[in-house]
Amino acid sequence: IGGARKTYKHTDQNAPLRSNATLEAVGGTAVYLVSDAGACTTGEIIRVDGGYHVLGMPQPENL
Repeated sequence: IGGARKTYKHTDQNAPLRSNATLEAVGGTAVYLVSDAGACTTGEIIRVDGGYHVLGMPQPENL
């Protein structure tokens, strides 16, 4: 995907938690959802992105 590396780097530097999602973070969320602790979680969108979603997607010229 064109520009993916630039977008990844931009996310890492600008997300509120200063981190991209890791396999461990996504996996941990999945484990929660299939565990008894997540039994009553329904119809939710769970973003595992270090808070990047609050910023919105940058225009390519701003990367």
